[in-house]
Amino acid sequence: MTPILSWIVAGVAAYLIGAIPTGVILGRVFSQQDVRRAGSTHTGGRNVMRVMGVRAGILAVVTDAGKGITAVAISQWLGAGNVGLVLAATLAVAGHCWPVYTRFHGGMGLATGCGILFWLAPDVLAVLFIVWAVLHFGLLHHAARAVGVTVLTLPVIIVLLGKPPVLLFTGLAVGLVVFIRYIPDFQRSYT
Repeated sequence: MTPILSWIVAGVAAYLIGAIPTGVILGRVFSQQDVRRAGSTHTGGRNVMRVMGVRAGILAVVTDAGKGITAVAISQWLGAGNVGLVLAATLAVAGHCWPVYTRFHGGMGLATGCGILFWLAPDVLAVLFIVWAVLHFGLLHHAARAVGVTVLTLPVIIVLLGKPPVLLFTGLAVGLVVFIRYIPDFQRSYT
């Protein structure tokens, strides 16, 4: 397989995997509810938890993280190289945020992005979690704003931990997608 073809295959596969609407599927299977019509209307784990309870929410988060892991692992298995890795990671998160299967109404991309970091650099994810916890519980007390600021620190954390440039580019691209997706929620508050 040529490099360009491996990039295309990795990117398309990643988007289609990321776009699997876990929250919508869980809502239909476990409660006959459409999470897109309740709570925040997002399809990710936090809204699934809000609408259907902790167990369903945890299952959604773990499954969404698994989508990110699977997308990146396929890219690596294809031998798509650094370009394929960045594409796969970015498109898996974009697929979760704007899934073709649900007319582009998806989640926020956080769990999918965390799955990618768990696979590629769990130490970066651990530091990122600490930053988020300090921001969320100590300073901002608002989930969306804390995530928005946290993803902006991702490139800095990657550089400080001495990670390779491909991880920096992946962090920049994935972080940008998540940040853009969170912007509309910066002023919202959910019960």
